Amino acid sequence: MAGRPVAGESVIDTAGVRMERLGHARLPAFLAFADRTTLDSLLPLRATRRPAAGQTYLCALYRDQVIGCTSWYEGHRHDYVGLDGTTARSTGVYLCSSEVLPEFRGRGIGGMLYERRLAECGGGGGGAPAVSIEILGRGVPLSVDDEARPGLVWHLAHDFVVVGHSREDDAGPVLLLRRRRPASASARAEVQSVCDTNRAAVSARTSRPSLAHRPSLKSSTSMGPV
Repeated sequence: MAGRPVAGESVIDTAGVRMERLGHARLPAFLAFADRTTLDSLLPLRATRRPAAGQTYLCALYRDQVIGCTSWYEGHRHDYVGLDGTTARSTGVYLCSSEVLPEFRGRGIGGMLYERRLAECGGGGGGAPAVSIEILGRGVPLSVDDEARPGLVWHLAHDFVVVGHSREDDAGPVLLLRRRRPASASARAEVQSVCDTNRAAVSARTSRPSLAHRPSLKSSTSMGPV
């Protein structure tokens, strides 16, 4: 059931929202979506008018309109700065940025994209590849841009843990998916501790403004509450 809209929002039935990988038949609708977004991860597609090699796109569709998107790379070598200050690397799935069109935000569509992406990219069972994501920062190690905060909270609540920060100028946190184990009180306490620690770090504001430049694959999520 659709939530109560605010001025300028569309009234939709979220039960009618479908998640679909981008195929040739959807390309015109996807290009129309891409031209409205700010996602740097779609820059190659906007320039060439065709999907980038090696990048998988997942679309949120409503009445044949693409209203949201996320994407990922497989076999990606992801270098970052570990929590001990040394260079670290994750090789596997790299999750790119996501966006939902403004008039469709605040309805849980972002969370639907995140969940389907994690299931489709192989982030589920044992033996699956490593899954990493960078969250857009504010120029200080482990800082988080305001727009990226909903994505950070979602991933921390879904078995991702902070393992370091980006080598890019924004220095946002890098998260890795921790393989699921049977739920236990100690595991839940550990996840909660990570969340609490990160929230404390985020709340420690600096006087530095948000960066105007956003790295091309950074998870600078624009979708409202997920």
